[in-house]
Amino acid sequence: RYTSHYLPVGIMHDKVVDWLDRGIVGGKVTGGGITFRGPVGSFPFEEADGRFEVRVKFEEGVVAFAPGWPPIVDIDGELIFNEQTMVAQARSAMVLDTKINNASATIPNLKSKKRALLVKGHAKGPTADGWLFLTTTPLLETIGKHFKEARVSGNSELDLSLRIPLNLSLIHI
Repeated sequence: RYTSHYLPVGIMHDKVVDWLDRGIVGGKVTGGGITFRGPVGSFPFEEADGRFEVRVKFEEGVVAFAPGWPPIVDIDGELIFNEQTMVAQARSAMVLDTKINNASATIPNLKSKKRALLVKGHAKGPTADGWLFLTTTPLLETIGKHFKEARVSGNSELDLSLRIPLNLSLIHI
C-alpha cells in the first residue's frame, strides 16, 4: 500500500498509482537508481531537453493484478521508468505451479490518452493450471465455459503476447 511512495507518481494517472498501491503486495528491493538531468522546470521531459530514469531491482515480488485472478509470486525482476515509459521485466516468476520466464509488461507512454499495456512472456507448467485459469477466473464467463467439463493432464508451454488497451475512463477501481 506504500508502493507509490517510491515511484515517480507525478508522471502517472491517479488510477495507475492506486492500482500500483493495491496490486504490488510484496517483494524486496535489492537495488536501484535515479537519473535526472535537465532543467527542473521542463520536467516531465517530453522533448529532448532532459533525461529521467528510475530503476528498481527486486526479488520475491508478489503482484495481485486483479480480483478473481491468482497472484503472480516469486517475481525476480526490475521496474524501469524511462521518460514516459514504464517497463516491468521479470526474469522469473510463478503463477499457481507454472514457471514464468523472460516476461515483461510495458506501458510505452504513461501520458498518452491511448495508453496500452503490452505483455510478453513464456510460461511452462502443468496443463491443469491453464484449465484453472479458464474455469476459476473471469475467463469462465467467456471462453472458459467451454472447458468447464474438460479433463486435462501433463504439462504445457505458452508464449504470451498481449496488447491491452488502458482506457482509464472505463476502469472502475
